[in-house]
Amino acid sequence: DAYAQMYLMYYDRDRKWLKKAETAAKAALIVNPNLPEAHRALGRVMMEYGENENAIREFETAIEHQPDFHEAYRTLAWIYQGMHKYTDSIDWGQKSLRIKPMDKETYLLMGLNYLDLRDWDRARHHFERAIELSPDYGRAYLHLGNIHLKTGDLEEAVRLYRTALKHLTDINAYMDMGWAQIL
Repeated sequence: DAYAQMYLMYYDRDRKWLKKAETAAKAALIVNPNLPEAHRALGRVMMEYGENENAIREFETAIEHQPDFHEAYRTLAWIYQGMHKYTDSIDWGQKSLRIKPMDKETYLLMGLNYLDLRDWDRARHHFERAIELSPDYGRAYLHLGNIHLKTGDLEEAVRLYRTALKHLTDINAYMDMGWAQIL
């Protein structure tokens, strides 16, 4: 477990730490090859390397060792979403929510899948659920605003972007709000 925690310390999305994170995860697996956190950690490293199939194998192995490890299900959903395999992503996201039904990150992810599929009602539902769970979740307001922008409700889009800006410093929220005001 200590090695898996080291991975979390190293993994700050700066490529210089990736090799250390990989080394820490592999060291943890030498000590305990059944450690789900280490398999997930190694899977995250593989994702960063662009080795999606290896990453998927690591996440699935994590689930084999700990069937209620919702983070592994959610991470599988994220990787499939990034691969534009929305049906698979939604399936893994639903599995994650069955284990942890109050996970705002999974609701955001599900909303993003439906947003990409242009299923506005389902996307809206998932973003609103993320906001219910965490009223200061700026990313959910941002994406909910995007739905309103895409469906022509500019006033509501601007209101949601302004709310998003109160809770995050994401440059995309500023750009989207400016775009909505130009329209």
